[in-house]
Amino acid sequence: MTKQFPKGFLWGGATAANQYEGGWNLGGRGPATSDTYIAVDPDKRKDMSHFGKPVSRADVEFALADQEGLYPKRWGSDFYHRYKEDIALFAEMGFKTFRLSIAWSRIFPKGDELEPNEEGLAFYDAVFDNLNKYGIEPLVTLSHYEFPIHLALEYGGWKNRKVIEFFVRYAETVFKRYQGKVKYWLTFNEINILGMVGYLSGGLLFEDGKNDLEAMYQAVHHQFIASILATKAAHEIDPEKQGWLHAGTDGELCGHLQSRRCLGGLEKRPGKSLLYRCAGAWSLPKLYETLLQRKQYPGRVRAGRRSDFETISC
Repeated sequence: MTKQFPKGFLWGGATAANQYEGGWNLGGRGPATSDTYIAVDPDKRKDMSHFGKPVSRADVEFALADQEGLYPKRWGSDFYHRYKEDIALFAEMGFKTFRLSIAWSRIFPKGDELEPNEEGLAFYDAVFDNLNKYGIEPLVTLSHYEFPIHLALEYGGWKNRKVIEFFVRYAETVFKRYQGKVKYWLTFNEINILGMVGYLSGGLLFEDGKNDLEAMYQAVHHQFIASILATKAAHEIDPEKQGWLHAGTDGELCGHLQSRRCLGGLEKRPGKSLLYRCAGAWSLPKLYETLLQRKQYPGRVRAGRRSDFETISC
């Protein structure tokens, strides 16, 4: 007996601009949070001491000025120059869908401009045209760990409500530009682990004496709102489109840590209270299910220290 995928099944592979695209300072692209991540010695990766480490303004400014260090995410595998041959190889494998992300800072270099970068838009036009040439359906993520540095330094990242407006403008721009070329969209990659990658995903800069947990709660709340508004805009731009992925559990790809060894290592690290608690509170799919079904955050989150929520604004 032969088994086969059902009709319409999306069989393919996945990438992310912050990991493979490269061209970090070409085509008008502005710097992103991923560009400041220096290479980590393989032996030091095992204890995960670098994962979720708070990042300060001084750390970012040092990385941007550093001419000696190795920052691999700036170069990736050079998809920026090799996308034609990469897509051709992808097609040889028989894949029919290609998940990729758009670098926000390639479309809006600072993140808060009123007009987009045409050279950046044209690059993704070429990518989508090549995918179409091989009959490959793009599945595009709007935000995948490459938040514009300017929004982190000048606005404080996603904890600032103004960033919602900037994100929706970016989303509307690419929805309109690639209408007819992109059918499937995701708003945020692994939105539920912002508590562990606050800087990379949310542009959050943590200085001594600040309420880090409060900033994370506020940031993820703003991402929820931005996701909903972007999805609403998508439907308004093309009401007949059947492929939009809605805000919520089916429109944001969730990540989940399930290894006791991994979490056990995190728990033993300095500052475990913040990181470990956020990992538990913000990485469980139950949080998102409860929010969607009951229109409120689950009790385990609302039961946190009162001071964590005193200045959270809705």
